[in-house]
Amino acid sequence: MHYWQALTLVIISGLGGGFISAVASLLQTGRTKDGYEAAKGVSLRTFVWGRGVLGIGGAFAVMLAIIVAGRYKDEATAVNLLFLTSVCLVAGFIGERLLTAVAKKVEDQIAAVDKKVDEKNQETQEYVKVQTTILQALQSLNTGEYDQTIISQYIKDLESGRQNSRFRLDRTLNMVLARLYADVKQDYDKAIAVLREFVKEKGKQGQNDVNVSDALYNIASYLARKIKTVPAGAKEELRKQALDALTQSVKIAPQNAKAAMHDPNQDFEIFYDDPDFKKIVDPGISTEPKKTDDPKPPTSA
Repeated sequence: MHYWQALTLVIISGLGGGFISAVASLLQTGRTKDGYEAAKGVSLRTFVWGRGVLGIGGAFAVMLAIIVAGRYKDEATAVNLLFLTSVCLVAGFIGERLLTAVAKKVEDQIAAVDKKVDEKNQETQEYVKVQTTILQALQSLNTGEYDQTIISQYIKDLESGRQNSRFRLDRTLNMVLARLYADVKQDYDKAIAVLREFVKEKGKQGQNDVNVSDALYNIASYLARKIKTVPAGAKEELRKQALDALTQSVKIAPQNAKAAMHDPNQDFEIFYDDPDFKKIVDPGISTEPKKTDDPKPPTSA
């Protein structure tokens, strides 16, 4: 069907439907001494032609719906022409109501799209902000330049990012945040809490990978550091927790056993003569830290 043929069909059918709607309204409400009630004070000609124009609009609206739904058939067969004529005629008859409904539907769809675009833009901005903060925090950690005000802001931003489901399982964010607490603030409890929550979330997803192993290794490391800061009566419980975390780490990534013996920070130095520690890392390994060719400990980011 050619463009002009389709256009003519829509206009004539819609106009006809609108005229029928006008006549039906006039007959339904009747006539008073002041004129036809349905016309509501306008001239009869204006009312009829107005309904006709609305009918054309209704016909175009239903054609749009047919095309969008993929139901339009371009072949100019008798069946297709009759179908389109009937649909446009009916759409013309209810043009006033149809246009209002279609307009509202379009407005709602536009609003929904705008909302999704805004949400996506906000999500992208948050992602960029978190990634930028991670890089800046890593730079501070690697250089050892700690401005406490800036570090506190890094922690605040990363804690906020960690609440986003997109970053809840992000290794780098959680590792860096834990390092900020442990290395800069010496707040080992918060550092450990961050990593334990990370391990818990990974477990919920059925993920027991090297990221979990490295998080457990760091938990053990921070517990070992904490042992040096608590009274004698609290050391034994922390020792058990540290060795338990290290055991779990080694089960997932066996290479972490040797790494624990040769950690450059020597966090596990207090355990070198501990029989339970030796059972974890291998009784045959020397307790003297090697200077060369040592396995590297898990990265903290």
